[in-house]
Amino acid sequence: MRYFFICVCCFAMLLTNSVEAKRDKNKAKNPTEEPGPARNEKELVVKLVNVLKYEDSTTYASLFPSFDTLWKYIMQYRDTNMAAMNDVGHLTRGAGFIKNYDPKFNPKIMQEFKELLRKGDDSEVHWDQVSLVRYEFKKMILTRDMIGYDRIAPLRFKGYIFVRDMLTRETYGIAVTDVQVIKGMWYGGHMIDIQRASTEDEYVAKMKEEAKWVRAMAEQGVDLDSFRRATDSIIQAARAIKFDSSEVVLRRDIVERHLYTGLFDNEIPIVLYVQYLKGHCTEPVCSYAAILKFGDEEDYIKLVVSRTSDGKWSFLEEPDISNMELTLKDKIYTGTWLSARDKAEYEVKLKEKLAGKKRIQFLDETLDKLYFQRPKNADKDQ
Repeated sequence: MRYFFICVCCFAMLLTNSVEAKRDKNKAKNPTEEPGPARNEKELVVKLVNVLKYEDSTTYASLFPSFDTLWKYIMQYRDTNMAAMNDVGHLTRGAGFIKNYDPKFNPKIMQEFKELLRKGDDSEVHWDQVSLVRYEFKKMILTRDMIGYDRIAPLRFKGYIFVRDMLTRETYGIAVTDVQVIKGMWYGGHMIDIQRASTEDEYVAKMKEEAKWVRAMAEQGVDLDSFRRATDSIIQAARAIKFDSSEVVLRRDIVERHLYTGLFDNEIPIVLYVQYLKGHCTEPVCSYAAILKFGDEEDYIKLVVSRTSDGKWSFLEEPDISNMELTLKDKIYTGTWLSARDKAEYEVKLKEKLAGKKRIQFLDETLDKLYFQRPKNADKDQ
């Protein structure tokens, strides 16, 4: 009887360990970190940010459809609509352009990715600290030489992804083209260039300034490749000698602090804390930081904040990519929260509230810890 009891206990322990291991494996699985196309628009954008974050050219290449796959879809296409079949028939006779979507046939895709990373290094972007702010996509026009391709990829987009370097608080825009939806999956995202900009207008203006500078350098006979190599060496040496992440925290200059309380759908209580920060721009406020707490939960979550020129605020939660779009008027935020967890939309109303010195100190420390992954007294602890 004693041996039987021991066997039963051993079996129960093995079963428990197996269940826990399976649960941990499922919990750790994150689709945005897996190679290959994405299941939806937001997942693709997060994947693109991740390949920048980890400078991962292998995963980046896997986001694009191969020539063989596209050609197979074209040859297998069937439709009872004669016009559709005629369009695809036209496509089979002039489908050479689809090679441009495959990095194996179009080396420009990977070359521009590496150039973008290099240019970011020149601008002292800390790639491992970038965080998604927002993205703006527009539908691409189907040109005459691509007639029939809309039957294979009914949706194609181009636009911009805006990220923030969480160490320097600078926002950068990345131009993206050839985002495609093929058989329900999201492919591509050919990242072309990066500029220090928080809107499309700023991006275009910076791009024009850069083109003007390049022309001026060329007219003076400067070898740009040699100049860039020298610049890279200088920047890398300066980083190795001088960079200290603690200095970035010390340089943060908070212009204003605002605490808001209110409800989601008049039911769920929430607390929102927002900091207005100085930076390298010419305006009094260059960026924002915020944290949010739901109901009776103890933990705050980090929000990536952006504000458009017309006064609309966006608060993005990571990594779930839930988003709160608000308008601020008379110290009251109103708008909606789109939850990525339950795919639901909630009405939001938040009013500014005065807070005591101790509570503000607690909120500042909590925000610092979430944004910089280190408490204010980390240096003392070390």
